[in-house]
Amino acid sequence: MSGDITPFKIDIDDDILADLKERLKNTRWPEKETVDDWSQGIPLAYTQELGVLDRVDEQYRTDEAKAEAEFVTYLAEPTCFGLAPHECEIIDSRKQYWPGYDEPIGCHLIRYAYHSSEGSYTNVGIA
Repeated sequence: MSGDITPFKIDIDDDILADLKERLKNTRWPEKETVDDWSQGIPLAYTQELGVLDRVDEQYRTDEAKAEAEFVTYLAEPTCFGLAPHECEIIDSRKQYWPGYDEPIGCHLIRYAYHSSEGSYTNVGIA
């Protein structure tokens, strides 16, 4: 067995995907499990969450949208600022080579701001 990675491409007709999305939308969910773990199988809430991504508008599934969401989530962590910024915008996006990566990766320069009665704090981050 060689260590080579074999590229894999999946090709599914759009009408088959549309049918699957329609079926997921019309799913009749069972009652919630009676335990708070996986002992009765996959939790209902987790299962329902898996179907949500297909209903997210395409504009929010771009690399830029994902980078902005991850950056805002990072800023809201208690170890960072502890709350989401009041303003956030991507001011530059590009693919570039980064140390430790063989292929160029998407880098996004994000300006964010916090406002309070004491003034505003604005900075730029990279995601």
